[in-house]
Amino acid sequence: TESAQQWGEKLNASGYPTLMVLSPEGSEVVRLSAEMSPKEFTEALNSVYDNLYPIHVLVKNILSTPVDKVDQKSWQIAASYDWAQAKNNAEKINWAESYAQLENRIPAKFKREKDRLYVNAILAELGDLKEGTELPEAKRKTIADRLGKILTDSDSFIYSQQTFAYYSAELTKALFPKKTEARDQFIIQYKAAFARSRETAVEGSYTRLISFYPMAELNTIEGESFTPEEKELVKVEMLKAVEKIAGSHEQVFVSDTTAYILDKAGLVDVARKILEQDIEKSKTPYYSMATLASMEKKAGRKKEALTWIERAYNTSEGNATRLQWGTSYLNYLMELSPENKDTILRELQKFYRKHLVQPDAFMGRNKGRLDRVATKLKDWGTKLEMNGQIKDLQKKWIKDCEASSQGKTDFYKEGCKKYFTELI
Repeated sequence: TESAQQWGEKLNASGYPTLMVLSPEGSEVVRLSAEMSPKEFTEALNSVYDNLYPIHVLVKNILSTPVDKVDQKSWQIAASYDWAQAKNNAEKINWAESYAQLENRIPAKFKREKDRLYVNAILAELGDLKEGTELPEAKRKTIADRLGKILTDSDSFIYSQQTFAYYSAELTKALFPKKTEARDQFIIQYKAAFARSRETAVEGSYTRLISFYPMAELNTIEGESFTPEEKELVKVEMLKAVEKIAGSHEQVFVSDTTAYILDKAGLVDVARKILEQDIEKSKTPYYSMATLASMEKKAGRKKEALTWIERAYNTSEGNATRLQWGTSYLNYLMELSPENKDTILRELQKFYRKHLVQPDAFMGRNKGRLDRVATKLKDWGTKLEMNGQIKDLQKKWIKDCEASSQGKTDFYKEGCKKYFTELI
């Protein structure tokens, strides 16, 4: 909606959709992953119903209450919380430390919740590591052993399946920085868990599709590759998933996901065909156009990549969507065609003039996308010795900012001026 960015800014939602439960007072109780299964989602909401405390209060209560007095619903809320998007609680909760404390405290009888808290604690700890820093070898082995047990436990694995699907490469690289026999065994174990999950998952379903993410990611880290059998399996499964698309929203997810996995498997022509067919049928073809741009960029076909990303921008609809697709177009230009200085400066001016008059331009995800353009622009200006020209335009943009702020909020005025002042 037109107010999505304003709500995103207010609630510190960094991704969309973000599912949040608020108390009657407006405090955040829990935020849930949009990709939870219907069963998990129902369980989480039932757990929240009788525990309408802000999440930082709930965590504090759990850690300070005698463990035999903490009910399963409280543990379920803590385990279900989507900490990856929890920027608003960054000052209230140290997630790596809190998850470790919660996992250590939860009774063994709540095994699946205990295992998910453990996985989340590890991911939060990895997220806090400084770049280039590794966990101690002994700790890596301990974690790998524990994760191996979770992967083979059907109930715990299914409860944390989505997390394992999306973080397979991060976990494997962190636990095994180099290719070793132990890493090979861990990857076999990891892929086997998802192969078992496919035995009961419906063809074309979300659960079945994401079960191929680990195969795609783990087969493309250093020293790994797809077997011919895996390639054929991926091809068959992805084509079946496309055949079963039921609605426009599902079409976007399925087309993009299948193309990504096929591309990872080296089946680029099949991926491209799916995306081109989607463009003909979809109400939102710009998603597939952007994916094609990414594929062409990866293949080193710069001209084709620029053509697709420009088409994606030009066909996108909605103020926020157009602003965000426009930032992608600008970033592609500066990265793939940096020598075309006049074109880049012209497109920048057109973009700023068209989109920065939006009242929510400096809010939520819009602001994040604009910041990426600013970072890329600084780098481009320095390398191409264009800082002088950018500074000249900067003065104009600041004046335009003041002119376009009439009738806007103080937040807009301050955000606009700050953005352009810090541009160079």
